[in-house]
Amino acid sequence: MDTGCRVLVSALVWALFLCFTRTETNLALNRPTSVSSSYSNNGGSTGNDGNSNGHFGSGSCFASQDADSDPWWQVDLQANFIVKKIEITNRQECCPERLHSISLELFDEDPSVEPSTPAKLCYFISDIVTWSTLTIRCTRPVTGRYLRLTKTSQLNLHDLLQFCEVKVYGGLTDANSLCASFVQTQGSRYDGASNIIQGPEINSSIACAVTCERLETCIGFNIRYNPEVACVLVQNPDLTLVQDAAWDFYLYKSCASP
Repeated sequence: MDTGCRVLVSALVWALFLCFTRTETNLALNRPTSVSSSYSNNGGSTGNDGNSNGHFGSGSCFASQDADSDPWWQVDLQANFIVKKIEITNRQECCPERLHSISLELFDEDPSVEPSTPAKLCYFISDIVTWSTLTIRCTRPVTGRYLRLTKTSQLNLHDLLQFCEVKVYGGLTDANSLCASFVQTQGSRYDGASNIIQGPEINSSIACAVTCERLETCIGFNIRYNPEVACVLVQNPDLTLVQDAAWDFYLYKSCASP
């Protein structure tokens, strides 16, 4: 059986399971995982094993290694889903404040194998989270097979990517599914855009994208990294795209199917 058939069979199995299950189904439960690194023997599978024990000593919490400067955790849902809700169980006996600066993105292809596959941002956790369970609803509906959690900023060497359980809820995609991504144009900007957003929390293209997604009229954004990060939201589609090596432009692109 080739890969395409396996995916189709997997999707059909999920469809039957979801149709005959009245309660919400955790799509991530015991699905295959991959990680940038893993602390001790607590591998990626501890992040979606169904055990929400918040104590690291239980052996059911995930953490990246101290030396990992770009930590991420990924789960393969084994079919394309429209993701509606994500629940993250935080570590509770120590260091819950490490749950911050985390992007939650969906991919149609495995970005570890196909790095050019577009990322579809579900949500960005900017503030420090200290409560036991965080419930997230995507800023806009997104679809994908692979969910990746990436920690984009670390306060110190021991500021690890860590959590004790990730649960994903949603449904199989159909012809009317919505998804979205930001398409980058390097060395260009929309001339005349004036809604400038700056501050310590706007320190990356992801943070700028989140700001754009929260504004219904935003069609994209200009971003400059030097001498400081400047995020400029674009709301007028009639502006002119000009070349400027200091800037990049990201166009919000919906991939709704007719």
